[in-house]
Amino acid sequence: MTPRGLFATGQELGAATLPDELIEAHPAMFPNGATARRYCGNFYFPRSGRWIYQLNGKSGNSSTLALLFELEFGVPFGVKMVSPTNQHPDFALFELCRAGVFGNPLLQGLSLADFDALPGLRIATVRNPFTRAVSSFLYLCRSQKLGDVRFVLERLRLQALVGFDWAQHDGTPEGFLRFLEYIRLLQTEGTPDMIDAHWLPQVQHIQPAVYRPDLIGRTEDMAGFVLALADRLGQTAPQRLAARNRTPARPDLFARFYADPAAADLVRRIYAADFETFGYDPQDVKPA
Repeated sequence: MTPRGLFATGQELGAATLPDELIEAHPAMFPNGATARRYCGNFYFPRSGRWIYQLNGKSGNSSTLALLFELEFGVPFGVKMVSPTNQHPDFALFELCRAGVFGNPLLQGLSLADFDALPGLRIATVRNPFTRAVSSFLYLCRSQKLGDVRFVLERLRLQALVGFDWAQHDGTPEGFLRFLEYIRLLQTEGTPDMIDAHWLPQVQHIQPAVYRPDLIGRTEDMAGFVLALADRLGQTAPQRLAARNRTPARPDLFARFYADPAAADLVRRIYAADFETFGYDPQDVKPA
């Protein structure tokens, strides 16, 4: 028997048909199984059915998921976990579905009809593509310093495909430009699943036509988003929300990375759909 408020775990729940149905219904969006499974794995929802949240790499996911946990259960998230394969300081947040605390389409064996019928406020978060690209690059560089297993395949491909020299390019404007060239290469010659979720275009993360979010928060205005979210859920917003897994702000470094117009141009090309869909100005290159 499963305690009230939790999802069943540790048993066969039936294979989810959602990935296969997404490929059939939207082949341009989901060209293969890996792309569809990654998309399905990024959703979290509670037993109460009050909301659904979709992860979107480097857009305040950790802070938002912790906020939703607190709104749902009335206590700040505080579980600690050290992972030998991931640098994330709050990696325990992403174990909530395996614990049965939140549900997920794959673990709950959902079909496309089941997914479309899920109740609750549909939530997503986004970030300015210029600042998100810098944050992604610095996150990758940090993984090199830590010897993090999570991004080792990315670091190997980056070095092989665009001549990234970790002794010279780590954390530098030249390295950032090569990082963007690497993403653009995968985007033009590969498939979406080859682009890591942390620097995948946000439109491909969210797929608004499929997910149909009701509330999209911007990391540039997390305070406003927290108030709007709490209001939509009929709750009082926590007085303080801890910033989690945050890359330290470096306006000086940001300016150096975009001193070369080629970097800004690559971001505009890689994330063209993000600028248009989420209303960011592709000419406004400044830290936010």
